[in-house]
Amino acid sequence: MIRIAFVAVLAFAIVGCSSPDNAQEDAQADSPTSDVSTSSDASTTSDAQPTLTCAATSTTFTPNPCPAPSGAANEADFCFRPQWTGVKQVDVYGQFNLVSDWKSPFVSLTDDGSGTWVGKATVSAGSYPYVFRVHGSADNLVKDGTYLLDQENPSFTSAPSGAPLKRSVSLVTVPQSSAAPLRHLTGTVVFEGAPQPCYTVSLDVGEIRADGGAAVSEHTTANYLETGPNGTFDFPLADGDAIIAVRYPFLLAGADAGYPDPMTTPSVGIARTGVTIAGADVHLDDVDISYSSPDYAKMSPTNGSASLPVTFTFSVVSGSNAAYISVTSTNIAGNDPSYASPASTATSTVWDGGFGGGGSVVPKTQYWWGAWQRRAKSDAGTPWTEESLLFPVTFD
Repeated sequence: MIRIAFVAVLAFAIVGCSSPDNAQEDAQADSPTSDVSTSSDASTTSDAQPTLTCAATSTTFTPNPCPAPSGAANEADFCFRPQWTGVKQVDVYGQFNLVSDWKSPFVSLTDDGSGTWVGKATVSAGSYPYVFRVHGSADNLVKDGTYLLDQENPSFTSAPSGAPLKRSVSLVTVPQSSAAPLRHLTGTVVFEGAPQPCYTVSLDVGEIRADGGAAVSEHTTANYLETGPNGTFDFPLADGDAIIAVRYPFLLAGADAGYPDPMTTPSVGIARTGVTIAGADVHLDDVDISYSSPDYAKMSPTNGSASLPVTFTFSVVSGSNAAYISVTSTNIAGNDPSYASPASTATSTVWDGGFGGGGSVVPKTQYWWGAWQRRAKSDAGTPWTEESLLFPVTFD
């Protein structure tokens, strides 16, 4: 088996990965923007495993494998196999030399009866960028109208002008060759070793790199799922770089649910890792989403306000080899930070309110802060990087 954590992705994972140009992806299964709340269907008592029920704990969803493309001249075959239930509509948007490019669906796919969506269209020989736009989801798992990549097609290109995404998009070449071999990227979400159901898992693909490893175009989300009773996830995909993100199910209790109270919800907000799929299935080490109440109790400030310069205190949790804090303008899990402290074994840092890219804190404006933990394994296992749930803070 080949299991390689690619360094560039891990660097991305440490500092956050969302982008204002790609905000639609980062908002799929993340938190509402309401204040911290101690009441929701997904709430827990201190240090108890989150007790959750969701579509994945009550139903089994097994969409059919995608059919092989016909390879016929002047024909493009498309297939989207969602890993979550409740999809109602899937359309292909792209650049096919039409006036309606990126504005209207090029082709609408049809459910084959199992939850796999298929369709074909007539198009001249050539290469065409495209994405899927998906409507419908159980449990508020995926934002309606989300644009996703094709994880079963290993060809990607930078987003052209007019595309709804500003990162990579999928690329189909007509006539189509035989389908790419598929691998499986699998793992298990646990809470202190016990399987954890109903957490959101997303798959990103499409990272395009130049010789030397520099990113030419960044990854984009391709699929989502909820973990079932056994806590496992399984994504079929073609060879290439992939990123897995595991999130607390912020919207499981409803779109208007309050943000979970970290002091009574012993969970991370997000955990993620990156791997390269190359000719074999990859099974990731278990990702433990627990974040203990004693570790949350060591975090400060947590009363909603602070004066600058501010001293942030936190812990390096058990199993981590470094930690750091980040300050963001939203409570979206894993969002790009306005400020991130250096990663180290220190458990406090002083911040003057300045942002790394220029600018500084706006007084009386609400921000959010949390602690990141590097859970890199010493035995070449999966190096998960995890962020705590976030605390709101307004600076005087």
